[in-house]
Amino acid sequence: METNSHSFQKGVTASRKKKIIASLNELNEARNKRHVESITPFNQLTKKFRKELKPLLDAKELKNARSIVADFQEASAIALLKPGNSTDDEILGPVKRKFKTIFQKNFKEFSTISGLKRNYRGEFDKLNTDFRSAFAFVFDHIAIDLSNIFQTRKGKGTHFRPPFEFGDYATFTNINFVDEDHSRQILQTGLVTNEIHFRHHGGGSFNPIPVFESFSAMGINFQMQKTGIIRATITAQNTRSLLQATIEDNFGFSDGNVEMSTGIFIDVIHPNNVGINQKVFSTLTLSTGGDDVFKSQENIQAGTPFKLVLQSTGAFAAGDTLQIMIGSNVRMRSDMDDMTSTLETVVAWQIKDVFIQVI
Repeated sequence: METNSHSFQKGVTASRKKKIIASLNELNEARNKRHVESITPFNQLTKKFRKELKPLLDAKELKNARSIVADFQEASAIALLKPGNSTDDEILGPVKRKFKTIFQKNFKEFSTISGLKRNYRGEFDKLNTDFRSAFAFVFDHIAIDLSNIFQTRKGKGTHFRPPFEFGDYATFTNINFVDEDHSRQILQTGLVTNEIHFRHHGGGSFNPIPVFESFSAMGINFQMQKTGIIRATITAQNTRSLLQATIEDNFGFSDGNVEMSTGIFIDVIHPNNVGINQKVFSTLTLSTGGDDVFKSQENIQAGTPFKLVLQSTGAFAAGDTLQIMIGSNVRMRSDMDDMTSTLETVVAWQIKDVFIQVI
């Protein structure tokens, strides 16, 4: 599932807009394909464990479990009506612990189910590690010249600065739990933002895992003067980098795991380009075995601009006309079992200057 929108400076002709939009649609089709490929192994894993879980759940136990949850909700409502100065967490904590014990004793195979969930988490973590290695370009491409991130590139090239000719915003998700999205691209100033509110209600064990990706970018038209690889020296200043996650217990077997990351990326609209190249600046992870948890971070320094070098993942021929996309990317994953995750990002960068060279 994908959504995308485009913006153009005044004066861009209708025919030029049409060509750029066609190119952007091709790029987003390729991104959507990569997105689907990246989450398929995780969905296969959850399907495998759902199959193993099914014979461990008795119909009568499931019926009793629904009654226990209803009793818990009623007891919680009554407890909250009692006068006093205690917080909701202080009031509901003892009620939740009491009914959680009742819930666990309802399942004669509870220990086996718990072991199955531990095995799943181990396989999931290994798969996540393997995924990061196999698809490294999604997170932090090895082609990034880290030794020169804070040095200015010398040599022939072309500078692109605000106002940019066009911008693009695109999102990709297998299951849509986004309830607010205020992401923007302001061509006049080079500002790109990812402002997203995501809420995932996990209603049971080993359900499909929602993954959401957001790309907010400035666009550059560039004609290759010689055959080679695109190297972009990007000067960008961060103005916000909030990543925030809450996981709350819905009552049940209850565990949860989320991961969020954000960075600056380059992507080139051309069949020769292998994929996105990104430098991740901030990652947030949060896990729980049933307790309500919260984490918030805003750890990208905003006082001075960053200067970083990113390269295309493909090579292009002299005479090719390319659309080069440079901007901010956010990725969010939520794996919930009888818990609810609320994920929020407020990420903003000003793309001050892009120096394009062919190497």
